[in-house]
Amino acid sequence: MFTHVITAAYHMYQVVRSGMGSAGESILIPWVSDIGARDPWFIIPAFAVITGLLPQLLPFTKFFKQVRKQKPSRQMLLVTVIMNCLIVTGLPAGVGLYWTVSSVFSFIESVVTDLIEIRRRHRMDLTAVK
Repeated sequence: MFTHVITAAYHMYQVVRSGMGSAGESILIPWVSDIGARDPWFIIPAFAVITGLLPQLLPFTKFFKQVRKQKPSRQMLLVTVIMNCLIVTGLPAGVGLYWTVSSVFSFIESVVTDLIEIRRRHRMDLTAVK
């Protein structure tokens, strides 16, 4: 899975760098003059760090403790923050936006699968009581 993300990010980087994706100012990121340029205010890297952490913070929430996922260590959380920051800071804004959006979808996927698991366990508990 991770190799697919890296491959997609690499190809998006090549498209943006070649100018095919550069259409000037973007509606989604108006503070960047060209999606092939880096984010001068580091807004996209900040969102990338936050959205990259969200799926890993789910096991710490009270509601999702029912799923009994293993909690990531502090070192793993720190590595996630550093790697997301280093990778997205060096990429063009368009690729950073892709990275951030894919992290958002990863978070949504984690929430949905955890909710399905909680619902399944709740149903199993109800049938065991009867």
